[in-house]
Amino acid sequence: MSDWAERMTNLIREQGAVLNGRGFQLVVMTGPTSLTIGNLVLDKDDLVFSAHLLQPSCSKVAGNCPSGGGSLSDRSTYLPALKAGDTVAVIQLSDSRFWVVEKVVTV
Repeated sequence: MSDWAERMTNLIREQGAVLNGRGFQLVVMTGPTSLTIGNLVLDKDDLVFSAHLLQPSCSKVAGNCPSGGGSLSDRSTYLPALKAGDTVAVIQLSDSRFWVVEKVVTV
């Protein structure tokens, strides 16, 4: 490959990386709607969330209603909403917006 073609190929790779962003990042939440990426402190004004992360979600339904009527006895299992210390997958949408895609865990 000629020197010119090699320089052009490297330039295309560099610019492609700039336009494609950094991809997914694993980040620890600092609060229910805030996080820090490097030195960048982000809050709810900078972030968009997958809706199911902001409120408890039922993961296993259990309960019964009394045969004579009355209130449901709910014994369901719920996943909690996001909180400080949770690890999440984040992707940058623009210079000033980030999407909190999902909570991640290790097993």
